[in-house]
Amino acid sequence: MKSPANDTAQPYANERSPDPLIDSQMPGSQDISEHVRTYDKFVHLLGWFLVHIPLLLIGIYVMTLGEAPFGGAIVIFVSIVILIYGVGRTMAS
Repeated sequence: MKSPANDTAQPYANERSPDPLIDSQMPGSQDISEHVRTYDKFVHLLGWFLVHIPLLLIGIYVMTLGEAPFGGAIVIFVSIVILIYGVGRTMAS
């Protein structure tokens, strides 16, 4: 016996589209893969940025209030390198 939920389920019109109502014949539906790729890059870059910011703040704290300017400079340098690496990986994908 089939469940009623399976009867109403529609397969995706476009495999890359998260919206099952988007038809491949609709105007603008050819851009869905580009939109999804742009969103994926944004989320990937946001993750790298969220790693960069706490390290940068820790480095600034250690450099100014922690009275360890060399250690703070190293942490700031590492946070900048991480952000550059993340941007490079995001643009390459």
